[in-house]
Amino acid sequence: MAPRSVRRHSHALAGTALVLLAAPSALAQEATRDGGRLGAALLGGFGSVSGGRADAASLPLAGVTLRFGGAFTDRFHLLGEFTLAAMPGGDVSGLGSVTAFHAALGLAGQVYLGPRFFLRGGVGAGWATATNGNTWFLPLPGPRFSWALGYDLWRRGEQSFSLALEGSYTILFNGASVFDRLFTLGLGVGFDWY
Repeated sequence: MAPRSVRRHSHALAGTALVLLAAPSALAQEATRDGGRLGAALLGGFGSVSGGRADAASLPLAGVTLRFGGAFTDRFHLLGEFTLAAMPGGDVSGLGSVTAFHAALGLAGQVYLGPRFFLRGGVGAGWATATNGNTWFLPLPGPRFSWALGYDLWRRGEQSFSLALEGSYTILFNGASVFDRLFTLGLGVGFDWY
């Protein structure tokens, strides 16, 4: 017969094992995402402009993205996206210091590969303008391709808080502008309601 302390420890270990085995099913239950969806994300990173009359230049980027849509299934969501970002104080060859602005409208699909890990890809139209204080440089909008790799850090009921690495590539039709391509890369901090 095993001593009492050994039996007590074996019961504690068995209880801990049951809690650990139940945890994945609890995570799967909290991952249910049904119906409509509304979200906002703060974005920080950099934008790289190039082409046209400008050499490649990297500018800091800060902005916001609004998302709205719904779930086709628990694992697949179709979303409309609107992004508005500023890229202040970067140097572009021949212009000196410029402030640029980026706006985009698109359609994205988001796929959950697990209870919290997701991939998002989208297409739409993007636009970027810049000013050096004396002159505005205004290209025409062009096609924009976006992607994100993210993780829901917190999820309770109908709300979630996530971090995502987000990127986009926009081809600008070179009107009265000094660049015709924009690449962005940043970290998005998002909050969603389902």
